[in-house]
Amino acid sequence: MASLTQYLEDQILNWLKGSTFASAPTNVYVDLLDGSGNSILSTITGSANRQSITFGTITTDGTGRIMANSTDITFTASAVGGATAVSASVHDAQTGGNELARETLASSKTISAADEVKFSAGNLTFKMD
Repeated sequence: MASLTQYLEDQILNWLKGSTFASAPTNVYVDLLDGSGNSILSTITGSANRQSITFGTITTDGTGRIMANSTDITFTASAVGGATAVSASVHDAQTGGNELARETLASSKTISAADEVKFSAGNLTFKMD
């Protein structure tokens, strides 16, 4: 299960007490992070632009509510340098903006020159218990 950030937790708590809740983002984006929690996109792609996520229908998996990406998410082949992705984060903007959630990858991914990073449809999931 992805860990919600303090920003999103505060938004939910404010909504529950009847205070202002931020508008839903038009799009959400995924970033790849190193072991220190820093983005590695500029290192591997030469750009800080995160990749857009399209989520499918929210379903129940027996222990909670879950949604997954409905299309492939591909980070272009590394042309700049290598890095190791340890976790992924979801944001409300392609650059800047607010981090909404973060999750450690099932296994870290060492990315070398010419490597492509891809989350196939259904493999980037978010679950709420």
